[in-house]
Amino acid sequence: MAHTKLMLTLRESSTETGLPYGFIRQLCLDEKIKYIRSGTKIYVNKDSLFAYCGSNNVENSAKSKITNFVMSN
Repeated sequence: MAHTKLMLTLRESSTETGLPYGFIRQLCLDEKIKYIRSGTKIYVNKDSLFAYCGSNNVENSAKSKITNFVMSN
């Protein structure tokens, strides 16, 4: 039986989606996707992340959000 991960670290989330680490972290802090904290670690719900990425939220505004995020850091 294959094991599939339900939760991903921020780094794993970034690798799987191609979105910047900090952008995914901000999605968590803005409560746009489901996540949990364990100490200082943040674990992202994989289904929630991919649902967000597959929705119009990303298609319509991801480029501007990423650009704004990169410019502010």
